[in-house]
Formats: sequence, C-alpha cells, structure tokens
Amino acid sequence: MDDGREWLWLVGCVCAALTGVVTLPGVMGGPRHSAAPVSAHGTAHGVRPTEVSAPDGRPLLNLPPPTAFFTGREAELERITEALSPWSRHRGTAHRLNGRPTPAVCVLHGMGGVGKSQLAAKFARDHLDDFSLVRRLVASGPECLQADLLELALWVGVPEHENKQLMLGRLWAWLRDNPGWLLIYDDVQATGDDGTVDWLGRFWPEEGDGAILVTTQAREGWSHRSRHVFQLRPLSPAEGTQFLVLRTECLADVTDDGSDLTTLGTLLGWLPLALEQAGAYISDSGISIEEYIGHLPERMDIQGAIGETFALALERVRALEPGAEDLLRLFAFLGSEAVPRDMLFRHSALLPESMRLAASNSPEFDRRVLALVRHSLLTRTGDNRGEPVAYGIHPVVQIRVRETLDAAARLQWSRAAVRLVEAEFPYEPQLFASWTACERLTPHVEAATQLLPYGDDRGTIVRLLHRVGLYHAARRDPRAKGFFERELALRAGYGDRLDLARAHRCLADTLFVLAQLAQAEEECRRALQVCETEPLGDRNLRLQASCHQLLGGILREQVRFDEALEAVGRATAIYREHGDQWPGIDWAEAEQETGQIHRNAGRLRDADGCYRRADALVPGRPSQEPAEHQVFRAMLKRDRGITAMDRGDLAEAEELLREALEVLRNHRGWDDFETAQIGKFLADVVRRQAAD
Repeated sequence: MDDGREWLWLVGCVCAALTGVVTLPGVMGGPRHSAAPVSAHGTAHGVRPTEVSAPDGRPLLNLPPPTAFFTGREAELERITEALSPWSRHRGTAHRLNGRPTPAVCVLHGMGGVGKSQLAAKFARDHLDDFSLVRRLVASGPECLQADLLELALWVGVPEHENKQLMLGRLWAWLRDNPGWLLIYDDVQATGDDGTVDWLGRFWPEEGDGAILVTTQAREGWSHRSRHVFQLRPLSPAEGTQFLVLRTECLADVTDDGSDLTTLGTLLGWLPLALEQAGAYISDSGISIEEYIGHLPERMDIQGAIGETFALALERVRALEPGAEDLLRLFAFLGSEAVPRDMLFRHSALLPESMRLAASNSPEFDRRVLALVRHSLLTRTGDNRGEPVAYGIHPVVQIRVRETLDAAARLQWSRAAVRLVEAEFPYEPQLFASWTACERLTPHVEAATQLLPYGDDRGTIVRLLHRVGLYHAARRDPRAKGFFERELALRAGYGDRLDLARAHRCLADTLFVLAQLAQAEEECRRALQVCETEPLGDRNLRLQASCHQLLGGILREQVRFDEALEAVGRATAIYREHGDQWPGIDWAEAEQETGQIHRNAGRLRDADGCYRRADALVPGRPSQEPAEHQVFRAMLKRDRGITAMDRGDLAEAEELLREALEVLRNHRGWDDFETAQIGKFLADVVRRQAAD
C-alpha cells in the first residue's frame, strides 16, 4: 500500500472509530469480549422474541408474568397501536428527522396503581410477532435505566467496556442499524425540584426504526418527544366489574343485580391495584364480597382505597404467615425490581433474627413469599433453573410499608438493607469481572442509602459508598463524584483518618477527569494535609505518593509546570525509597507523568528519557505480563511516538505509533478513544511523510 492510500485508510479507520462515540477525554477502554451473534433484527431469522436467549442463556424477553385477569382497556390498546403503527403494521415507514428514521413514541401517564405497566406488557405480548426485539427497561431513575440499557447492549453484542457512555453510543448505533424493536421505558420518574424528566435524554435513542412505549406518573415534559401522550384512568365500571368477577371467582355470592361488585368497585375508585388486592384477599380467604365491603370505610378517596386494601391484605398475611411481613419491610428499603433471592441466603447472618431463621430454611422462606405473592404484595420471577429467582414490589406498596414503621423499625430495616447490599457489592469493583454485578446492584444501593437514617451504622454505609464510587470512577462515570461526596460528608469526624484522606483523593481524581481542576487541586491538597497528620507507614506513604502524583497531573493541566514537577518529584522520591516493596506500576506511572509535564513544557528529550525509565520500571517480562501492563507499555510508546513527531523524527514516530496501535487495537478495538487517537497521530505522520 503506497503512503497516500495508507494515509486515507488510516483516516477512514479513525473517522469510523470516532463518529458517533460519546466519551470523556483520557478514557482508556477495557478488554473486549465477544457476545452471542444476533441477526440484523436482534433475533435468529424466523424466531419470536420470546425464544431468543442472551449469551448467558437467559431470555431477552423480560416482561412481567402474564396475568389471567387482565380485563378491558381495548380503547387504550388501540391508541397505543395507532401511535406505534409504523412498526406493528408498516415496517419501514419510519418517522423521519432530517431524512433519518426516529423512533415512534407513545407515553402513558397516570397515578400509581392505575395499571400502566400491565397495559404496556399486554400491548407488547399482543404484538410480539410485529417486533424483532422487545425489551422492558426499568426507568424509575438513572441508575436503574442505565443498568438495564448496558445489559441490553451486552445482549445484542456490544462488547463490555469501562466507558459506559461509549457502550451506550454503540447500543444507539445498533438500534439505528437494526429495525423493528420495541423498548418499554417503565415507570419513568420526574426528578428535581421542578419535577421534570429532562434526565431521560442521556438514555434515549434519538435515531432508529423502532418504537418506545413510556409509562410514567409525570404529566409534563413529553411534548417534544411525542404527540401521542395520554392519561390512563381507572377502569370503567363495566371493566372493573368484569375484572372482579374473574379475580374473586365468587360470582355466586353476588346479588342478582351485581350491586355488591358495583359497591366494591365504587368504594375502591375502580383503581386496578386496589381491585387486585381486594380480589386476591376475597379469593384466598373465601369470604363474600359483602363481607369484604364490611371491612372498608363507607367513604374514602382513591389513595385511601389503596391504603385500605393494603392494610387488609397485610392483616391477612400476618395471620397466615406471621414472618412474611418482614420480607416486605426489608424490600421497602431496596430497589423495587430484581431483588436476588441468592443475596438473601448468602448473607442471611446480617438480617434481623426473624428473617435470618427463615433464610436458613428454604421451605419456610418460600411459604412466606407465596403468601405475599397470593395477596399481590410481591412478585416473583425466575425458577432457579434458567433464570435466577428475584423479587419485585410495587413502589406504592413500598411507600405503604414504610408508613407502617415507627422510627426504631425504620432504622432496623433500612440498616439491614444497607448491610445486605454492602456485603453483596463486589469488594474490588474496579475490576472488569465485577462490573456486571456492580451495575445490577447500583439501584439497590441508591434506594438503601437514600432511605437510611444513619444512626450508628456509618461504617457500613461509607464502605459501600466508597466501593460504588470506585466502580463508577473505573468506568469514568461522572456519578462517581456524588458517591465520593456523600462518603466524605459521612466520614467527617468519624473513623480512620487515612480512609478520609483516600476519599478526598478519589474525589480529586474524579474531578480531574471532569476537568474541574480547581476543585480537584483543593481535594488533593486536603488529602495530603490529612496524611501529614498521621503516623508514617506503608499505607500512608503509598497514599501520599499517589496524591502527589495526581496533584502533578492537575497542575500540569493548569500549565503550572514547575509546581507540577515538584509534586511528582515528591511521589518519585517516595517510590525510589520504598517502591521495590510495593507491587504494581505506580512508580512507572509517576515517571510517565513526569514525562507528560516535560513534553507539555517543550522539553522533549527529558520527556523521552522519563518514558524510557517508566518502561524499565514495569515489573515482569513483556511476554509474560498481564494485559494492563501490556497496555501501559503501549501507551508509553504512544507518548514516545508523539514526542518523536514533535521533534520531527517521523520515521521513529511511525514505528512507535504502529507498535502502540497494534496493542491497543488488539486489546480495545478501533472504536476505543485512545486507539482512535493513536490512529489519528499515525495518520498525520504518514501524511507528513507522503508530503515530504
């Protein structure tokens, strides 16, 4: 290949890698993993979505289990069908913006308990044959929605990567290129003081020949996304009566004119959640509708109806399985979806005594779950054969459960939830192998830590917040900042001082990545101040060295090169005296940072010498070292190549950049930011050589 053609080829590769990729500067990707092949429509040809499995064998379809009691809603189903008709009837006649297809969108809004999620699931099941891929996404908050989107990305073949935004960008590209999908954004919650859903934009595919069905309690904020926005109201009397007949199975007890059904439905405002709980109670207890009505107040509003049916259901569960209520109390302080059964059994020693005994006796535990499921207070998915068993609880039920607890009980169960999640959350969250588990647990972390009255259990929560922050930092997720800030607020005047310094240092690193340099410098100096007040030892010295090295990078970005060299020099001095005793490449990274400072200051020969010393400090032999060491050596070759290019030594620059590109391409792929940047530099070198 001649120089001109090679230059064009490199430019093409770089453009393909960078186009449409949203990432943060300085992000380095993780190892690529292959996923099970998926056809252009996300399924094997001729296969229904229900039959498609993920690479790990789990089904892609994740709708709630179908109910035998779904009644009515024909008009609402027709409206949804009409809104999404380009996908269900005329595949390919897409909505278009600037010539590109955009998803058809329908938004269902309404109060909690009105049946939005069940209606969305009913529509999806009725139209499985019309879509190539159907996926429900829990959208009650950014954590839940991002976790589900990343899981979907893996299932359609997007490689795992440390940069979540890059993975989402690849998912958006897949949705753009593969038509006929349906995504259900379930239970979108408004956030902030103004109660908006603006946060949703980061997790929304703007292009693609597919459909999005939203369920939400938020009335406003949808006009720019769809003209198909309508309110879901309670059932009509006719629909509600039919539902009660099916659910209670006691039509023989109803008066000839059906007045008992009408009276019950009217009292409950024809609200599906209240009707479901009432019907479950009547069916399980065998009492008549008239007797059930006798338990209700003569007058109540629609929210009172939910409270009354919940109270009656809970009272009966207490009589049948006295310990079952403890499950509800625990689940009230976790995320409302996908509470893993295995987690409860693995860490049963951390639960209150009544639950601890049940979790050590599987039949007793399952009886309690069954009692709650029968009374529509809990849902259960999975069978422990293919899909792991998990539990869910309606957000309205969570609120009602918490309202029944006094201050002592709230502290007891919120503390149990935090301890449970902390024990389950991976101990080394920065490792690639831990990421899937971390992402799935993050919604439970959010729920448990927000609802905890901290009391005397700060140790558990600060450990959990720190590890969650490390996970998000490893994936260059800006949310790491919030977790470290919460950790620091709780550590003030509490616990180990070096842990406090470590938290300041982690926050500084996150602020550095976010280019908030003044704040990053302030946090880094705070960490050093804490370290200087503590006794010296290996742990303190390593932390000080790490802080000085980070401070050098922060000062370098502020073009304060002399101060930066002084800071990194302190780190290097510590490593020179103690580094042989410490595993890893910290010392080598400090030398690399020194080289970056010299290069930015225009001292190119000094920079090259630092990069060479850094390479010599990497432990082990190149042929037998771990992947992260190989990548680090490649990044050093990148740095030396750029330095050679700045000196005008294009032949050396080309050789070094080619070697670096080969390693990065093999480990991270072309669409990694760092790989693409090396390709860009190499393309520039080849162009300049061709011009000469």
